[in-house]
Amino acid sequence: MIIKKAKQHLKWKINDALFGLNIKKISSTVKPTCIILVYHGIDEINNTKFNSRFISENIFEQHIKFFNENCNVISLNDYYNKNFDEQSPTVVITFDDGYANNLHRALPLLEQYKIPATFFITTIRNSGSDMLWADCLDLASNANQSDFYLRNEKFIYKPQKGYVSAKTNATLKQICKGSDYSYKVEMMKILPGAKEITSNKYYNEYWQLLSENEIKLLSESKYANIGAHGYYHNCLDKIKIQDAETELIKSKLYLENVMQKKIDSLAFPDGSYSEELCNKAFNVGYTKLLTTEDYLSKANETPILKTRLVVNTHISLFNQMTAIFNNTYY
Repeated sequence: MIIKKAKQHLKWKINDALFGLNIKKISSTVKPTCIILVYHGIDEINNTKFNSRFISENIFEQHIKFFNENCNVISLNDYYNKNFDEQSPTVVITFDDGYANNLHRALPLLEQYKIPATFFITTIRNSGSDMLWADCLDLASNANQSDFYLRNEKFIYKPQKGYVSAKTNATLKQICKGSDYSYKVEMMKILPGAKEITSNKYYNEYWQLLSENEIKLLSESKYANIGAHGYYHNCLDKIKIQDAETELIKSKLYLENVMQKKIDSLAFPDGSYSEELCNKAFNVGYTKLLTTEDYLSKANETPILKTRLVVNTHISLFNQMTAIFNNTYY
């Protein structure tokens, strides 16, 4: 995998050099395909230091302007209903997590270019928490790298990896992904830098989630559709199936109550799922299930379960469009 990634980074550098010399043109990246994309947050300055899943308003506008001029951009509903030409380049835009900046930064651009998008919202605010556990971990690690103990296990900070177990060297993020929400709550309470997040307004852009009123406002736009993204942002296939089913139901009912609209689409948090989980989701009313390329290949999609390509916030527009229309980064 290391060699594979190194080769890809070299390829990206060569592509950028050829593009800079006008030997390659960005329009040449477009190919007949239909792909669903995943964005997360939109900020002002493309600061990936705090959240590596964020891109700037300017870069996001470059993306959607390119899509608008070079391919068809359709809604998720049209994708599932096959209301598109399979021989034409076609893009579906989705957002995960439910950041407030989706309303304040992304939606105005989508409306300006008349491009539809589906926003998959984690409903953790209904539980009384204002922040996703992964954002708390990322931002707290940026603010303070002191050692700490969690359930008698020592964690130390390592550059490039973040907090890792001093005993096993497993990253705290991976441990959390395999844990239930009670473990994550404990972590958020004792992270050395946790209190600094809410006291520093500069961090707000990178963790603040949509309020109930903002969810309602977003849902009222004709260019926005809303889907569910779990209740606590647990990896649903890593917790007890009955707990996962409860999350599926609670997040669906909460969003439907807020918007007074039906919710029938679900993006699995972190993309992780199981066949049993898919069956549970379908039984409670989700008819559109979304994962990511890490968990499902395009060739293994089903009528209900579809894969998506997560936007890479660290590469150029040329390399991003190349990956999009090739349906892969490799």
